[in-house]
Amino acid sequence: MSDLAKVLAARAPDLPDIPLFGSVTVGQVFVAVAAVVVPATVVGHVLVLWAWARGWEPRRLRNLALVVVAAAALAGPIVGMLPWWGLELTASAVRQAWDGHYLPAGIDSAAATAPLVAITSWVWWHFYTKRMRSGVAQAAGERHVRRQLHIRAGAAARRAPPRAHPAGPHRPHRHTLGCPRPLL
Repeated sequence: MSDLAKVLAARAPDLPDIPLFGSVTVGQVFVAVAAVVVPATVVGHVLVLWAWARGWEPRRLRNLALVVVAAAALAGPIVGMLPWWGLELTASAVRQAWDGHYLPAGIDSAAATAPLVAITSWVWWHFYTKRMRSGVAQAAGERHVRRQLHIRAGAAARRAPPRAHPAGPHRPHRHTLGCPRPLL
């Protein structure tokens, strides 16, 4: 068996068997929390980094968050699931993590927590941007505002139509330097 096959076939490590309540142990609670929190944190960071790299205003991230929430609200009825499909998917992710299937657990958990994470990312980005613009952060705030304006200006320049060249198709009788064509 190759090393990759051994890694993919790996089972859950030995978890602490300290009983917590009923048949649930401390290790199982730790794995359940990690299976839900880690993918949610990754998705949240990706959303905020995307907004930062694009120079987005908080309202643009809000619009994205509302689209994610609307898509999640419509996803259940479209595929014939119950309205609380996110809770069921999270519980399924926890069971998968307990069984040692971490990748499917992370994917299910990220999908189930996406609406809450999108709203949380928008709120954090809103307060962060507001704090940077208010002057509380002083030099860091000035750098943030300058960087965001620079990013927005670059994006606007890329979206703008190309500027016409003096020797372009609208003035075929002129050369680049503005000299008339020589007569032949």
